Amino acid sequence: MLKDFGTNLATLISCFLIIGHIYKGKLVVPQSPIRIRLVYGGLLGMVGVLLMLYAIRVSPSVVADLRHIVIVLSAFFGGMPAALASAVIIAVGRVGLYGVSAASLTAAFFAILIGIGCGALSYFRMQPWSRIILLNFYGIVVATSSLYMNLPDTSLLMQVAMYQWPISLMGGSSVIWS
Repeated sequence: MLKDFGTNLATLISCFLIIGHIYKGKLVVPQSPIRIRLVYGGLLGMVGVLLMLYAIRVSPSVVADLRHIVIVLSAFFGGMPAALASAVIIAVGRVGLYGVSAASLTAAFFAILIGIGCGALSYFRMQPWSRIILLNFYGIVVATSSLYMNLPDTSLLMQVAMYQWPISLMGGSSVIWS
């Protein structure tokens, strides 16, 4: 499981660096034109769908990955429009990749919830480092809540969380410095 989350994090960082080259010289911030923020959120949303292709199958209908970090980063750099764009693409991608099921619909709903929450929290006035930690913590708590609703086995949930939480908190917070 550690190797799988590591692969997810490496994919996330690689894609984030590629998107950084696309936006070279154009810093995306919550005050950027809405079109730039929507495209940025859309690109990151596609990264979230890519992360789902390398997801860890926890049960027949439940997968775990780091897609919530994509929404966190969208909100951090692009505010609410980017967060919602990435969340909607990830939600549609979850249902599209894994079919319509209770687990897929729950995961899609929670992706939208992460988008709305992180989008709102992104406008809090605080130091950037504090804001990314707040957004990341919110994202992982909501993502874990989605897993909790879909996994009847709490020991399996704890096993996933044991790897997902530290990798998410460290990786998601450090990717902004790459």
